[in-house]
Amino acid sequence: MIATPYLPALRHQLGRFASTLSALQNAPLPQLQFLLSSLLPAHLLSANEEGAHSRERIFSLRRIFFAFLWQVLNPAAACREALRQLQAEARLQGVYLSDSDDTSAYCQARQRLPLDRLEQIHRHTVRLAEQRVSDGQLWLGRVIKVVDGTTFSMPDTAQNQALYPQESQQKPGCGFPLVRLVGVLSLASGALLDYLTSSRRSHDIQLFDQLRGSFCRGDVVLGDRGFSSYAQIGLLFEAGVDSVFRLHQGRPETPGHTSSFHVVKKLGRRDWLVRWTKPGGKPAYMSPRDWERVPESLTVRIIKSSLRSSKVRTRKVILVTTLLDSKKYSALQLAALYRERWQIELTFRNLKAVLQMDVLRCKTPEMIQKEILMHFIAYNLIRLLMQEAAAVGSVPLERISFKGALDTFRQYVTAMGTKRTQKCARAIYRTLVGAIAQGQVPYRPGRREPRAVKRRPKRHQLLTAPRHQFREYRHRGKYPNRAWA
Repeated sequence: MIATPYLPALRHQLGRFASTLSALQNAPLPQLQFLLSSLLPAHLLSANEEGAHSRERIFSLRRIFFAFLWQVLNPAAACREALRQLQAEARLQGVYLSDSDDTSAYCQARQRLPLDRLEQIHRHTVRLAEQRVSDGQLWLGRVIKVVDGTTFSMPDTAQNQALYPQESQQKPGCGFPLVRLVGVLSLASGALLDYLTSSRRSHDIQLFDQLRGSFCRGDVVLGDRGFSSYAQIGLLFEAGVDSVFRLHQGRPETPGHTSSFHVVKKLGRRDWLVRWTKPGGKPAYMSPRDWERVPESLTVRIIKSSLRSSKVRTRKVILVTTLLDSKKYSALQLAALYRERWQIELTFRNLKAVLQMDVLRCKTPEMIQKEILMHFIAYNLIRLLMQEAAAVGSVPLERISFKGALDTFRQYVTAMGTKRTQKCARAIYRTLVGAIAQGQVPYRPGRREPRAVKRRPKRHQLLTAPRHQFREYRHRGKYPNRAWA
């Protein structure tokens, strides 16, 4: 049409239209849906029978979900950019959608996303990831689930402050709401299985007490000493779940008859079988019914492990575990297992640093919960691609870089815009999986790099008073410790 001799006067306008159409064909949302179609069944994104998203609208549940997911996978993208993607997709499909940059309709459609549907999608990614785990990836034939807690910040709005208040020592208007999250990670698949949130002023063990239903009979729970509680170990053991925790710092380091640990048998060097008696007082967070279920005494193992490497932060670790068979589960194997607890710290780092989840962006608690779920769905989807890449490339899953996989996925989403046939698209997908398998991190056991910032921040004055009372100093390079109002 561009080279037609019959419309020479319109050639310039037709050329601009052709370039616009080419840009629309490269819109990432259709390619994103194509690449993830095998991981997200159609029924999970179909319209509801009644209520919100029950009618097929321009801002349908499927379009809004993938637009939200695209934002999570591209943390720097604002709602306006996601709206432009929806407009480009609508133009490509011949659907009318206003070219306005007003994002209110898109934000309202995100608010109508049903939370239970997002939970179903998250559970589907978890099941898919666990189904792909082979017996060789298990630890001595046991499923290991790692538990840990972290915090996230969010916009300083009245609604967020009401449910997730800021630190108590901060002045009003000078801090940000904080949400505490305790998550459960599968050590074999790397998927985030479950989580629970609360305000920053609650303790990790309070949320862990409500997450006991996430563990199945035969599982092994791995955690730091913040979760090392007699009540929790006892309730897990009663449910057929073993545990490996670092001993709480309030307990004596060496078991003896003068403490709550009574030695039953010495299993080896720095390895004891002890009887642990039930404390006298009920934890404040636990219900009386659960406290009655806690056994009066427990037989556990106490293991003292010394980490001789100079590159690790912890020199000495004391473990408490209900894995009592010293022949099947040696002290060295349990010490090596506890080092794998660091995988959940790396997972939280990927969420916070790579997906930039450390500062959430939604302004209401309801949307904060949806944003957290979307981040976990996005994380699990990338982990599923990494699992497939590990199987195809015959490489260990833990050696594949999450950031490398995410970067590769972003670039191939754009490359899918040039596909001409389904056969070509499938070939690109196979190439994507192979490229992810190539992005491996070096094997550096025992490597330690403390967290430190080399680039100095700018010396801006700290906000130490509410914004309407705050005043700026004249000499901006020499700020005192506190601002005056």
